[in-house]
Amino acid sequence: MIHLHAKLPALSRARCTMRRYLPSLFLFLIAASQVPAALAQTIVVKFSHVVAPDTPKGKAAEKFKQLAEAATKGRVKVEIYPNSQVSDFRALKMRVQSSKVLAATFRRLGAIPQVMAFSEVYTALQQGVVDGAENPVSNLYTQKMHEVQKHLTLSDHGCLVYAVITNKKFWDGLPADVRTALEQAMKEATRYERAIAAKENLDALAQVRASGKTEVYVLTDEERTQWRQTLLPVQQEFESVIGKDLIASVRAVAAQVADERRKR
Repeated sequence: MIHLHAKLPALSRARCTMRRYLPSLFLFLIAASQVPAALAQTIVVKFSHVVAPDTPKGKAAEKFKQLAEAATKGRVKVEIYPNSQVSDFRALKMRVQSSKVLAATFRRLGAIPQVMAFSEVYTALQQGVVDGAENPVSNLYTQKMHEVQKHLTLSDHGCLVYAVITNKKFWDGLPADVRTALEQAMKEATRYERAIAAKENLDALAQVRASGKTEVYVLTDEERTQWRQTLLPVQQEFESVIGKDLIASVRAVAAQVADERRKR
């Protein structure tokens, strides 16, 4: 497969924000304690951890839930998400392309994947038919999706690529020197595309931020790790379809990109 197009998709969400974890939630608990009981509303604490419920850490989380809810006399409700479940996508309707991998990815995150034509996404976000979608920022901006959604998470959870396919009989029938020239032209066109894709995505992100209509959220290293751990079973699920070697090569590239990001 020859990749002519490569853009890192951003995850856009129309009606949800990335929730912070326990330290910031304790601040909410402290603040709530200063509010008169008559004015206080139920506070939902979403407690996420990376292990199973029957481990010491998982049992401690359950203990915290019991103690916190009892101590606040029901003013606080603690929801526990074990096994690296990611606490923002639960029950959200997320638009995806027609892809079994993407559908499995968002089901793993707790969302409800909705296959929908790209041309319908703007209206679907505007009318609340879906809660969010994934797109490169350049697509999001040129389609004006930032006008109908309040939040954008830069997740870099995948790479959108296109394959250039030709008829094998036609290709094999070409003179060898012509095939070589076409392959070289395709490689150069791919390098060109990736360069302009990087620039256009950065330009589009700047425009989205400048519009003031969408809050942009960048995942922390900890959150990226949580996403990665949560989505590993999806890779394992499709190993027999995609191939272990290809998945291993993608992981190697992803590790290289992560290393370059850390150096920056």
